[in-house]
Amino acid sequence: MNGFCKEGRLEEAREIFAEMRSFGLESDVVGYTTFINCLCRASKVDEAISLLREMKEKGCRADSVTISVILGALCRENRFEEALEMVDRLPYEGVRLNKACYRIVLNFLCKEEVMEKAMYLLGLMLGRGFRPHFATSNQLLISLCNADRVEDAIIALNGLIELGFLPEDQSWFQLIESVCRERKLVKAFELLDELSI
Repeated sequence: MNGFCKEGRLEEAREIFAEMRSFGLESDVVGYTTFINCLCRASKVDEAISLLREMKEKGCRADSVTISVILGALCRENRFEEALEMVDRLPYEGVRLNKACYRIVLNFLCKEEVMEKAMYLLGLMLGRGFRPHFATSNQLLISLCNADRVEDAIIALNGLIELGFLPEDQSWFQLIESVCRERKLVKAFELLDELSI
């Protein structure tokens, strides 16, 4: 099945998956994830989500790799609401998400400039003790500034700094420039004070 999936031969992989079941062989998380990935690469995300539900019903616990595959597929189809709903819900169902699960969604939100949802996800991440990847954090700050959401950029920066993040120079400059452009000079001086720390 893995060989067929790697070659993108979905129907053959589907047949193998069905044949395993007909012989009473239950797939493990690796088998499910392999087939889910094949489905997602073939733009069959809804079928992949159905398989995820089936995994849960059969007592096969999805891992962060399985979830990352589905989140990436949802985001590639701009189905951000569903991706965010999964990220929000799954930890309460016993599925452990890692930083990569959050990063995948946050990267797509920044790329597509869906900044309100990006801020929601950042709040969720920070509340759960996850700091975004360094490059993702910097991209978020720049994307917020580019979208004229300077107040959100400052809120994001403060939340990130609390978890030990220090932005790269380009992010600082973009943020200071955006604050100055909006004539919020007091806030610019406060940010410059933080920069000099």
